[in-house]
Amino acid sequence: YNEKFIISMNNANQVIQMLNVILLISSTGVGIVIAQYLGAKKQNDAKLTFNNGLIFSFILSLILFIVISIFNKPLLTLIQCPTEYIDNAVKYISIVVWGIPLNALFNVLSANLRSNKKPGVITIIAIISNLINVILNFLLIYGRFGLPELGIQGAAVATLTSQTLMCISSLIITPIVLKQKIYSLCFSLPHLKQILKIGLPSALESICYTFSGLFVTAAVNKLTDAEMLARSYVNLIVIYIYQFSIAFGQANAILVGHDVGEENYDIAKKRTHKSFMICAPILIALIILLNIFGKNVFSLLIKDIDNPTEVLQFATSILPWLFLYELGRCVNLIYINALKATGDVIFPLISAIISMFLCSSLGSWVLGIFLNLGFLGIFLAQALDEVARAILMLFRWSKNKWMNKSISNNKTCEE
Repeated sequence: YNEKFIISMNNANQVIQMLNVILLISSTGVGIVIAQYLGAKKQNDAKLTFNNGLIFSFILSLILFIVISIFNKPLLTLIQCPTEYIDNAVKYISIVVWGIPLNALFNVLSANLRSNKKPGVITIIAIISNLINVILNFLLIYGRFGLPELGIQGAAVATLTSQTLMCISSLIITPIVLKQKIYSLCFSLPHLKQILKIGLPSALESICYTFSGLFVTAAVNKLTDAEMLARSYVNLIVIYIYQFSIAFGQANAILVGHDVGEENYDIAKKRTHKSFMICAPILIALIILLNIFGKNVFSLLIKDIDNPTEVLQFATSILPWLFLYELGRCVNLIYINALKATGDVIFPLISAIISMFLCSSLGSWVLGIFLNLGFLGIFLAQALDEVARAILMLFRWSKNKWMNKSISNNKTCEE
């Protein structure tokens, strides 16, 4: 529809994601703590954890809503968004920001259902909501069937509508699927502390990732429009590859949480290795296909822009390096989530701080800008970060220092 909108949305989403990761304090902590309590057969503790996480997450999301609503322009300036894209980015943010509280609730509801081994429900809700999102994008961006042509604001309205449907559907369906009265306003400080004990370091790791991404985005914004567009299109395609790593990482973490609650540490260790051995060949096969057909895929996406040949050249230049990047990311998503599920959250945090800022942040500027490698240099710096952390995570997991860190055997207010 408009290539300038792509860059504007990319910068807008960077701002939203930059602060949205704070919500992981609740959703990540809730998922891990509930899984351990369910493994230890402590149903009431699991329910109290869920409700305290839901309340805490909603309050936190309201604070983020206010911050982003007031400071959207300064935040865009912080990531060095080019001036000509700021107005459209603000238009997008001013609508999408209303979905932050809805997204916060949905994340906690999702974490609860996954920990109860009901991930299929979330899948169905997400599929339906995203199909509606796609349809609304077409109708509202282009103004079809008598609807107004809203452009980038139409994309924002479609996103907000999708998030609203996901949240409301999850709130209604969760007690039906779990076959129990799940909601209450019972506040429990011990349970909230358990959530924060796991969730805060996990969120800090994600916050480090996000702030590292700010330095990367600032470096990207120093590149040409063609390189920025190439990065946006690569991100659109690559997400279909690393979703498998996310899925295996989340699924394995749920099962590891139950194993740790039951004190079955050997099973947890073998299960995590097996998860990686299943996921890695899938990624390799997908990356091979993308290297073979990537030019055709990108050509379909960029056929209507001003400089398709240059963008295509930049986008395809990084495809061989995806093997390094995605396999490193696969190790991290599976093993870091497994470590968190056991209660070992400090080591991944420290590793993230060191690796992300040295390799990804500093590396992007050194390779991409100072050594003039451009988009390829920035991508290589991010790949180096993933590989460095992957080596550290494999070392940590093999040393078994994550064992006996379970929080599910601690005394709580249930007594």
